[in-house]
Amino acid sequence: MLYVANPPTQSGEVGSVLGFAGNADGNVSPTVRIAGKKTGLSYQAASIAIDKLGRLYTTGSDRNLGQVRIWRADSNGDAKPTASFSGLCGDFTSYPMVLAFDQFGHLWVACSAEGGASQLDEYPQLRGARRGMRHFFPFRRIGGPKTGVTSPTAIAFDSNGQVSVENADGLITTFAATEDGNTAPRSRLRGDKTQLDGQGGISYDSQGRLVACTNRKDEPRLLTFAPGAKGDVAPISTLSVAGCKGVAIDPQDNIYVTFASSITEYAAGASGSAQPLRVISGDLTTLSNASGITF
Repeated sequence: MLYVANPPTQSGEVGSVLGFAGNADGNVSPTVRIAGKKTGLSYQAASIAIDKLGRLYTTGSDRNLGQVRIWRADSNGDAKPTASFSGLCGDFTSYPMVLAFDQFGHLWVACSAEGGASQLDEYPQLRGARRGMRHFFPFRRIGGPKTGVTSPTAIAFDSNGQVSVENADGLITTFAATEDGNTAPRSRLRGDKTQLDGQGGISYDSQGRLVACTNRKDEPRLLTFAPGAKGDVAPISTLSVAGCKGVAIDPQDNIYVTFASSITEYAAGASGSAQPLRVISGDLTTLSNASGITF
């Protein structure tokens, strides 16, 4: 299954969480569509993650409090979240907030607090979320001026457990699996040669290559960087796409890109003007603001 966060748009389209069958193609209806007043999905529900039990997690807010909302694996329709927790980045958060799960099933949340402080929190595996949960405390936090984490927009993990964070200014900082607190990143990737703009998603493939969305100079494309790339270096390949908001890579290294009313799949290693393997788009999909994507 492909799950996509499809938050409301300024023009009035309803926010939703959409799930499509693994072989979905063309103008097809989603298998799962979580939407309605009970869901509480808002403009901030642009990031999505799924845990090992199949539960869905999205970002959100309640009276300016940053929230993570959780749905059971079998949720559909106008479903109220099973649980939610807040207290992230202090009492008031700036957006976006972004979510990701690591190889151990730990939830990572990156967010920016009022006043500019930003952090990356790691939470233990949530075994039994109960309704009304309000606080859930991290056991690790990467944050502080040395980290370079400011206004995070995406998180990705490589096969060695290193965590990379993209920031709104185009900087990608990478931390070792054991780093904690106000510590300098293992590497920084940023500069004119990189073409990064900080406004799209990032993901690692099985070879340790970092793939990033960019819309710099109004030219949407996917950038692929060599393993361990740092500094102001050019990507090893680029792929022109119709638009780019979120990106995910499956175990076969096929690349999935979300943008507006579409989900597009490209073959592993696609570059240049390569054509997609499939495109999920059309009125039946109810896609209107496709953002985060997960499997």
